[in-house]
Amino acid sequence: MDIKVDLEMAWADGTTVMATVERLVKSIYDQVPGLAGKVVYPSKVDSNFPIFTYEQAMRKHGSDKPDLRISGEVCTYASRHRDGAC
Repeated sequence: MDIKVDLEMAWADGTTVMATVERLVKSIYDQVPGLAGKVVYPSKVDSNFPIFTYEQAMRKHGSDKPDLRISGEVCTYASRHRDGAC
């Protein structure tokens, strides 16, 4: 099931839009019966959503839309050779 939301927010900056969407997702998560406690979700969303720049996401996860349910980061041979670890 896909859900699409169209936000009508005149003169809103990116920070305002992200905060609004975060509150919306947390509210839905708390109100939908049976959603909390699923394997891929924690029992409650208490913390703020992580925010990455494009460069951080690509460097750490190899994608500009990383699936944070999957642990681990991208490790290149160069970084492993230079630093001894990722």
